Amino acid sequence: MFLSRFRVRGYKCLEDVDVALTPIHVLIGPGDCGKTSLLEAVSAFYGRLKTPATQWFPAVTRGCELITHGSSVPTIDLAGQWSEMQPPGSPPLPAAGYGYSILVPASGTNFGIMSQWVRPRAGRDPRSGLARTALAFPRGGGPAKAEDRAAQATFRDTVQKMLQPAPVYRLDPRRLAEPAEIDPAHCGRMSADGRGLPELLDEIGRRHPARLAAIQAEFCRLAPQYRRLHLQAEASVLKKKSPRARRPDPDGLTARGLVFETCSGGTLAARDASPGSLLLLTMLALARLPEPPTMLLIEEPERGLYPLWLGAVIGLLKRAASRPDGQPFSQVILSTHSPAVLNFFQPEEVTWLARPGNQPDGPVIARPLQSMKKIREQVADGKARLGELWGEFGES
Repeated sequence: MFLSRFRVRGYKCLEDVDVALTPIHVLIGPGDCGKTSLLEAVSAFYGRLKTPATQWFPAVTRGCELITHGSSVPTIDLAGQWSEMQPPGSPPLPAAGYGYSILVPASGTNFGIMSQWVRPRAGRDPRSGLARTALAFPRGGGPAKAEDRAAQATFRDTVQKMLQPAPVYRLDPRRLAEPAEIDPAHCGRMSADGRGLPELLDEIGRRHPARLAAIQAEFCRLAPQYRRLHLQAEASVLKKKSPRARRPDPDGLTARGLVFETCSGGTLAARDASPGSLLLLTMLALARLPEPPTMLLIEEPERGLYPLWLGAVIGLLKRAASRPDGQPFSQVILSTHSPAVLNFFQPEEVTWLARPGNQPDGPVIARPLQSMKKIREQVADGKARLGELWGEFGES
């Protein structure tokens, strides 16, 4: 299943935005039109069940700063609808829906859930446009009703397993180059800015050597100056060592750093490699995660990448997000400012975010490109690709 529709109300500049999504989807539009905010809202929606409330949204001193300017309601509403992937031409199946309202405090970041609802596969809510069964889960103080217990069971079975933490990746080459403590209990997770890349590669290599070999082969094909990569022991970069980390080496080197071997026989530490090479390797690793998250959110994947590498990276993400063999992988949502990225997508895979032309501070409007007849005709006739149209005519 994939998130086929997402709605957010009251978050930053997103007063009320409803977006139809595909297994891999792209957000475009001018600056300050809500692309990053929409990714953050999806991240909060997916991380709510297994992430502390203070980490649902980007760090702020007061949660009220996240509320849409001028709103008199101190809540942020998030709702999603999931659909089954179907062969082209097949009738759509009923979708499952879930949503909740977050109560935002006047000070601090002690967010709370004011109400929530879940729908297995029936009914509609005209207010949200999403299928819904109104539900307020009991918070204690007495035994739950039988219908509430049934609804909770449905929630656990149909929604909870899909809502896994999904950070918004904003990759920083300086963080990608840092050595990392190898902690088996950490399961090779990489932070949203790229800190922990060596640990992620170590995890892939230990558990799925064939995947790491495929990552290395694809990387060396695209960057032919390199013949292989490996991890080597380095001094720890942590002030406090995790009690679960591997025991220090006898020489005191407890971290692992990434090293590139060149075709000329030399070696290059990650801190001396080009930012583009580090970004390419990271994107290839994200596309081949052994235990992929249900949602992968990436901000501006083109940033720092050699343009001729974009096709390979986007191609891997597209194949992984639309696997015909039924194997699980992430749904992918990207934001971009690059016409080159847009060239690899069809109108139904793109949403344009913007504000009204005469209202620079007006509410953000989300418009699917597939609703624009002239654009669909241009792409269908092979006259132009989306990125070419965007680059030539701009927002008009």
